[in-house]
Amino acid sequence: MEPIYFFGNGTHIELLPMLAEVGGKGLSLLHMTSQGFPVPGGLILPSGFFRKWIDEIKNRPEWKEVLSGNLSACIILKDKCMELGFDQEQSALLDEAMGHVSGNLFAVRSSSPEEDLEEASFAGGYETTLGVTRDKLQDAIRSSFASCLDARVFAYKRERGFDLENPRIAVIVQKQIASETAGVAFSLNPLNNCYDEAVINANFGLGESVVSGLVSPDLFVVDKIKHAILEKKPGKKQSAIFLFPEGGTYEKQSGRDTDFCIDDRQALGICAMLEKIESYYGHPVDIEWAYAENSLYLLQARPITAYVPLPNHMLTKPGMAKRVYLDITLVKQGINEPISVMGCDLLAQFEKFFYTRIAGKDVTGLIDGLGHAENGRMYLNLGNNLKVYGKKFVEQMTLVDMATAQTMELLLNSEYIPQKTPKRLKGAVLGMALRSMGVIRATSRAKKSPENYEQELLNSVGQYQKEIEALAGKDLTLMECCHAIMDKFAIVTLAFSSLVSACQGAKEEIENIFKNEPPTIRKKAAGLDRALPNNVTTDMGHRLYRLSRFVKDGRLTGNYHAQMEEFLKLYGFRCVKEIDISTPRPINNPSLLIGQLTAMAENSDVDPAHSFERMRRQREADYAVLLTRAKELGKEKKLAHAYHVIVTLMGYRESIKYYMVNGICQLRGLVLQKAASLVEAGRLQDINQIFDLKLEEVDQAIVSPGLQLLPLIEKNTAFLKKLETVRSFPKIIDSRGKIHKPPVQTELDGVIHGDAISPGIVRGKVKVLHAPDEKPLLPGEILVTRATDPGWTPLFINAGGIVLEAGGVLQHGALMAREYGKPCVSGIDEVSSRFHDGQWIELDGDSGTVTIIEEAVV
Repeated sequence: MEPIYFFGNGTHIELLPMLAEVGGKGLSLLHMTSQGFPVPGGLILPSGFFRKWIDEIKNRPEWKEVLSGNLSACIILKDKCMELGFDQEQSALLDEAMGHVSGNLFAVRSSSPEEDLEEASFAGGYETTLGVTRDKLQDAIRSSFASCLDARVFAYKRERGFDLENPRIAVIVQKQIASETAGVAFSLNPLNNCYDEAVINANFGLGESVVSGLVSPDLFVVDKIKHAILEKKPGKKQSAIFLFPEGGTYEKQSGRDTDFCIDDRQALGICAMLEKIESYYGHPVDIEWAYAENSLYLLQARPITAYVPLPNHMLTKPGMAKRVYLDITLVKQGINEPISVMGCDLLAQFEKFFYTRIAGKDVTGLIDGLGHAENGRMYLNLGNNLKVYGKKFVEQMTLVDMATAQTMELLLNSEYIPQKTPKRLKGAVLGMALRSMGVIRATSRAKKSPENYEQELLNSVGQYQKEIEALAGKDLTLMECCHAIMDKFAIVTLAFSSLVSACQGAKEEIENIFKNEPPTIRKKAAGLDRALPNNVTTDMGHRLYRLSRFVKDGRLTGNYHAQMEEFLKLYGFRCVKEIDISTPRPINNPSLLIGQLTAMAENSDVDPAHSFERMRRQREADYAVLLTRAKELGKEKKLAHAYHVIVTLMGYRESIKYYMVNGICQLRGLVLQKAASLVEAGRLQDINQIFDLKLEEVDQAIVSPGLQLLPLIEKNTAFLKKLETVRSFPKIIDSRGKIHKPPVQTELDGVIHGDAISPGIVRGKVKVLHAPDEKPLLPGEILVTRATDPGWTPLFINAGGIVLEAGGVLQHGALMAREYGKPCVSGIDEVSSRFHDGQWIELDGDSGTVTIIEEAVV
């Protein structure tokens, strides 16, 4: 049997055991003891101590039920655990070990190898018993052991990919501190992610009242750089938990809600200890602490996993000048998941190529450049961009995401803006101005003769298509193929940039014509860009719907083959997270469409083409009314021409991404060919591992058979593994981790204010989605999500309306909402937590408000 380990009270730690022996919590206590922190003494019963119990449990029929997925059998197994007996060896070992531990009352806690780790922390999933007397130790140990069989623990382990068939658990017995005050502390601020702020929660008595969320504790926010209290706020401290001298605990009403339970000196003492622990581990931690008889004790320390980390090179040293970053992966692309290594590398190649063409030199980079894609995200150095472009950059962002623009407005004159333009960026604006003449001339052509420009555009994209398809038959390296695609895409980009500029100018002209007219007229004018021809994303949704009519019992039936072949030819390269080259495409695996098609078949009865035609007729009718009014204003010809530009060209605005993704798909085909050869040679275990490499690394691997790829993959993906616990990426974050948010939105009488994106008013039930295939969106339900990309398009057919956290009038979700005539409000912070499934709301896309309706509407 493995030895029993002692900690605290100055115990000398010679050799630390393996995690599997003592669990995360136990190993942390041994680490803290080895560093001399004031840890109350105790012992750890290692996982080997319970091996016989584990074997006995695994021989029960309920164990097989649990492994098969029936987690209700966990209740029976936990009950059986309380009947387990200590054999002679266990009893002797426990009695002998407890002779070395002082005290009469103890805290007994489970310690799992899967708990309190940097990459996983399941706090609260295991059992703790407080105030345990020596004669009650065995019962408390059984209880902690049984918690490894809790249904919540199994669900968590399954989600995280941990081993289910071989459970291991250790149990900690620690001297109970009869604390006057206790609580928890975080080495970063969990409210804003700032690495330079510590947060302390405190209450009278034992810390369990704070840990379990029983009370509203006192709050202290400490500046770790200046060692000063930034904020303190007394909590209600409704009650507190204390020890009975004879064992057990009791809860007592506090009645001291206006008094702080610790003073500033004690708070700074906790912070000082917290900083030392963080420095030892090298990552953010939270601790449980206690004060007893004016002495500070450390009860537990564990990694913080629920925070947003940054790569080391994006950080600045504490107290030094800071940078601030804008995450355009979320704000512009609507992607809340990390992008693969190769996906980021490819996007970085695009950035470098186009910045060089636009500015005349490479201005990428997150330190002295404008931005860069790396480590799973695409960031802009927001301070540098604001220095170069000033308020104009904020104005442009209003079209992409109003809430982000509002946050940027607050940063215009902040510490994040460099006093001098970085050397690398000097001359960039002039270079861009000189090279923008081509766009200006093309925009002028598009405005003057939109039908001629449309033909010019179609010729350009047709040539692009032919040339990138021809690349498939050539013997190219990945970098050669990448540069060939970018060279050809540059011409297309110029054409589409000018088109968007011309259309935006036409919209502004129409707005100016009717700016002094009544709201009914202005609303008609705002809707002239609805239901336009030549929108590839709208067409994709219509074709998907028609294909869904062939679905029966989850399978495609009937004569669907011609339509499927046509769809795959046109849109088989499009998908959720489509700008990431690692994302599987329906063109390679048509079965990827079945989930979408089945959901549409079961839940969509309204043909979107009919809705589109209805909106088109309404647009034409509105235009007729506006034309009459424009004639009265003497601006008939101006309106007619601007409308002609919009109808002829504006539908193509979604096409630039269509052709970009098409190029990415062409490169993906070549990547998979290289991957197959590397798998065949035994250098990769799976073809998808190739996306954990950069393009040049793959090219090097092909010509260097001795290059070891698996260590390179491990290095490339190290930081991405840290991002696996990030549930929600922030739009703006600084180089010390602080998340910046827009001004607090007013919420009065259940009315939440956002940004008006697509007009209309609708009432319906909320459906919160984190991914488009997470669960069905039923007809009329209000889609609530952070952001969308073209892979979400089919959901807009059923949606009664859309509520977004990120997205302005030019973001995909906004464009699709307008195309489908669905009311849409954006710019509402933390939508996934503010709303919940089944909640009734009224969405007003005209005023940009969402009203929570208290009573259910029948």
